[in-house]
Amino acid sequence: EKTGLSSLTPTTLDALNTQPVQLAPLPQDPWMVQELDFYLRDDKIDAEPFRDELKKLIKRESASSASAAAESMEGLTNGDEAATVLKGDTPSRETVPQPPPKFTDVKKEVQALRDVREQLLRSSKGGMAEPSISCFTFHNTYDTLTCLTTSPDHSLVCGGFSESYLKVWSLKGDKLRGFKLNANKEVTREVEGSDSKRLVGHAGPVYAARISSDKKFAISCSEDATVRLWSLDSYSNLAVYKGHNFPIWDVDLASNDVYFATSSFDGTSRLWRTDMINPLRVFVGHESDVDCVKFHPNCNYVATGGSDGEVRLWNIQKGNTVRVMRSHTGPVMALAFSEDGKTLASAGEDKTVKLWDLNSGRLIKSLIGHGDTVYSVAFNGAGTQLVSGGADQSVIVWNPNADANEPGMVLKPGGAAYGKPGREKNASPEMVGKFYTKRTPIFNVEYTRSNVVLAYGPFLGSAAAAV
Repeated sequence: EKTGLSSLTPTTLDALNTQPVQLAPLPQDPWMVQELDFYLRDDKIDAEPFRDELKKLIKRESASSASAAAESMEGLTNGDEAATVLKGDTPSRETVPQPPPKFTDVKKEVQALRDVREQLLRSSKGGMAEPSISCFTFHNTYDTLTCLTTSPDHSLVCGGFSESYLKVWSLKGDKLRGFKLNANKEVTREVEGSDSKRLVGHAGPVYAARISSDKKFAISCSEDATVRLWSLDSYSNLAVYKGHNFPIWDVDLASNDVYFATSSFDGTSRLWRTDMINPLRVFVGHESDVDCVKFHPNCNYVATGGSDGEVRLWNIQKGNTVRVMRSHTGPVMALAFSEDGKTLASAGEDKTVKLWDLNSGRLIKSLIGHGDTVYSVAFNGAGTQLVSGGADQSVIVWNPNADANEPGMVLKPGGAAYGKPGREKNASPEMVGKFYTKRTPIFNVEYTRSNVVLAYGPFLGSAAAAV
């Protein structure tokens, strides 16, 4: 079972999908709770109408990790297969070793709470019904741009190219300043900087990349079967991770910036640490190559999607499959978790977006509306909206909680941004709006904390669009 399960029968599949899982957020570190309370006193949170909601977010409605743990255990790096089993839905911080919090983490949490407070205020005033959408189009890429990703604060964007390099831009218009050798061969910071920086080191096309939450480093994977760690301070290569035997299609970085996961043409997904060059876990079970990988919000699980049409959820500590979800009729290309960690969205070449209940492993619903492969999906922070984008050069906003008996109202060409709403045949009632780009397939979509949708893709040009 720890090496994966192929040819599952309905009986064994049901038994597999009834394994206990702990999907709640990790308990907040006690030191972090104290720091957040201290910093938010200046914002007079106690006088807010949403005081209780924000207090719950600070504590994540859980006790300290020390009292939550049933017993102490060795870390993953020691190879100990024993798992700390907790009662209820909340995992322990000791199940998968977590790095100690830093002051930069406090600032990040404070900003997140402020954004949530703004959302609550807007909602109380009847605002924030539909999101605003901003599309970033990349010109003059000459069909070589293969992937796009942004930093968690959406200030940096990184693109991978088929010519074996990555390129980093600032979305704020800031100059990127690296290091250089002066006349005395001393390393000094660049004075003026440049609009973009190239990261050169891979020996094949770059298929995916991620940027850390503190914007100190980036990680990328390539056809050359390696993962590379890059410094976004010096814009140089820091480490190379080898282990896969064939091209690596996707990489995802955990929210703690310590662990990352990869998926490959060799049919495996692997778990790594940034400070170790060898993988910690090898997840085997898909019957073909693994096309995408995504960390669960509490960092205790990873989800994978394969060319076999399966979506799997893996227990990081034990290394085994805890959920197998089947419904796609083609390769799965994109995955996204809701912020509460209980719902998973998957999408792929069958042009559909599917929602899964992770507690039971059952399909909630299929969302139909795209006309080609879906490359990216994302939930908003409240889990009340979903956005997707793909090769049909459109962005679709969904209401996953919509009544199935309501007609699907969308915005078509001739409508949409051009003026009036229209009705699209065979669209799911969950579709809120469909927004077409100008010859730009969407490689990546995401929500900001203020409920703005950001979409990214390359401009194909008239010749490429006609193909």
